[in-house]
This record gives sequence, C-alpha cells and structure tokens, in this order.
Amino acid sequence: MCTSNYYIPAAQAVSILGCALFSGTLLSLSLFTIPTLTLPPRPSPSSPTSIHPTPFAPPPHLTHQWLYTYKNTQRLLAPLATTTFTGYIYLAWYLRNDPTARGKWYLLACAVLVGMFAWNHVVMRGINGRLEGHARRDDKARAEGEEGMKMSEQERAKRRREDMNALKGLWWWVWLNGVMALFPLGAAGVGFCAGM
Repeated sequence: MCTSNYYIPAAQAVSILGCALFSGTLLSLSLFTIPTLTLPPRPSPSSPTSIHPTPFAPPPHLTHQWLYTYKNTQRLLAPLATTTFTGYIYLAWYLRNDPTARGKWYLLACAVLVGMFAWNHVVMRGINGRLEGHARRDDKARAEGEEGMKMSEQERAKRRREDMNALKGLWWWVWLNGVMALFPLGAAGVGFCAGM
C-alpha cells in the first residue's frame, strides 16, 4: 500500500470495505431478515394448543415483504456496487504495469464481483420471478376492486399450492442469496491480498 499517489489507498479502502459491506448486507438478508419474517407465532402460556410451525403472516404478505426488502436492497446497494467496481477498475488500470502484478489481482477482484451479478441474473432469475409473481398475484384484482370475489374450490386449492410453493421458494431464495453473498466477500479478500 506504500505509494506516493494517495488515490491508491483511498480506492483500496473504498473497494475492499464496499465489498465487505455488500456481502454483509446480503448475508443479513439470508441469516436474519427473511428467516425472521417467516417465524411462526410464539405460543402463549395460556394457550392449551400447540401451534404448528407455519408462518404467522399469510404467504402473499410474506412475499410482499420479501419483494419490498429485495427491491429496496437493490436500490440501495446499486451505487455501492458501482463505486466498488469503479475502485477496482481504477486500481487495475493504475497498477497494470506493477512488477508484482497487483493490477491483475484487482482485475480478478472485479471478475469475482461481476460473478455476483451473473449469479443473480442467471441462477436466481427464476426464483426471483416466481416470488415476485406471487407477491403481485392479487394486485390486478385489488386495483379493479375485485378483491372479495368468490372463488371456486379448485381456485382456492390452486392458491394454497401456490402459497406452499412460495414458502418453499422463499427458503430456496435464502440459500441462493447466501451463496451470492460469497462473491463480494471473495472480491474483498482478493482486493485485500492484492493490497498487501
């Protein structure tokens, strides 16, 4: 990290800490936020019946909460991702002729960071789409004022299956998002090693 250009240590700090923050945010969604949303209600001491382990909130509400959290996280982390990526690109370009090949290490950190976006847009695209579709399932009916329409038994059974699939999908998303969080963590590690 010893260099006369003070932009280098600043870019290293911003990029490495940005990746670590990015990873921590994604991990907090997988480890804390989504599992907390799906907690079953706590049994009260006065309740004689045991409560079955289903979420307290109905699945459409859970997927709405997931969608709100997912979209807000995307909106808030996009500038951080851009700044972090730009920092690593700057470091790779500035140190491209470095005899220790640090520029190539920063380029590798960029590639690992880009892998996160590929993971999200290729691997997680299907589950994201299914969960968003479930969250928006009743939006059209609400907008048209048909929320209290009568449904056939077949329609209710179909909706119950969709709700169960959405809950399974939410847990699948937690795992996939946890894997995605490893990409920026890896980019932070590569960037840290390159700076040594």
